[in-house]
Amino acid sequence: MADKRVTLKDIALAANVSIGTVDRAVNGKGRINAETQRVIMQKVHELNYRPNKIASTLRRHKAYKIALVIPDTNHFFRLIIDGAKKACEDFDDYAVSLHVIPQDSEENPQGQLRDIAQAMDCGDVSDKYGGLIIAPLHASVTQAINEAAARGIQVVTVNMDAKDSARMCYVGQDPWRTGGIIASVFGKFLNNAAEIAVIEAKGRVSWQQRTEGFMDVLEKDFQGIRVACMFEYQGDRRTAYDLAISILRDRPQIRGIFANTTEGTIGIGTAILDMNRKGKVIAVSYDTPPEGMKLLDDNAIVATVTQNPFLQGYHAAKIMCRILLERVLPEKTMWYTSADLIVNSRQLSLNAESVNHIGCELMQPFCAVCQR
Repeated sequence: MADKRVTLKDIALAANVSIGTVDRAVNGKGRINAETQRVIMQKVHELNYRPNKIASTLRRHKAYKIALVIPDTNHFFRLIIDGAKKACEDFDDYAVSLHVIPQDSEENPQGQLRDIAQAMDCGDVSDKYGGLIIAPLHASVTQAINEAAARGIQVVTVNMDAKDSARMCYVGQDPWRTGGIIASVFGKFLNNAAEIAVIEAKGRVSWQQRTEGFMDVLEKDFQGIRVACMFEYQGDRRTAYDLAISILRDRPQIRGIFANTTEGTIGIGTAILDMNRKGKVIAVSYDTPPEGMKLLDDNAIVATVTQNPFLQGYHAAKIMCRILLERVLPEKTMWYTSADLIVNSRQLSLNAESVNHIGCELMQPFCAVCQR
């Protein structure tokens, strides 16, 4: 149970003065006797009083605008958007508004840079964005984040990170850990004795980190699993499908195929299904797109690791609201959502309550705001 917040009323009772006098002393409103000021500030110190920035913001009728700059290309990103909207709805009474600035492609960093620049420059002084939540599509976005921070705009990254930028924090999955989880699934399913193939996309840091986590855990914990071949692809479904067909046709000893993107694993799962290799070759996917869940239920994919996109958007926006309204900075720069291993579509509904609970634990330092 969190400690009760000390209020102006508590200070007034302790100092034996009116609430109005305490308000003037704490907030520098009008004239006040020097001795009274000293007594009040002593009580402020003794009781560890912290001003309620949200309440003072409401009294000043100050509105905050937050821009969410993110692709709107599929169900996954729309869940992030839905989560961010839900978080900002919780702060409707405090004049917080969320404006989604969607990108129509995940492969157009220049378009995203243009949208970020427009967000930084829009409106007059009283109508500018106080915060930007960004899913950076490329390392080039780092400079734009730094420029926003230099202008006094708070930045939180979601799902994709710009680690060397001036962003306040990142909210999303730990891709290295995700790759490691998939390596463990391969190792246990294949009894630590098999040859596998790896197809790797290199367009994003998170994709590369998934591959690194996968390879590192195999090397450390499952040395009986041997990577027989590696191929590079663009992260797309069609190329992954063609590569998987070739592998399954020409390398009958292969027992598993790893890819580091959702589209890649859907391509692999479809190839396994079309080549009638269910139960003989395994693949593990990411997230819960409808095509992937069908392959999962058809046993062409043995499992999928979720990123909890709704929670990513929700917590990124919740952190941003807290930064803007209370000037409370996140106590760490990396906030990782849980990685849940799903083995069939029915598990999604069964896990809903536990996933929400995990999300609350993740944000424990911010739960006081969540409950207001």
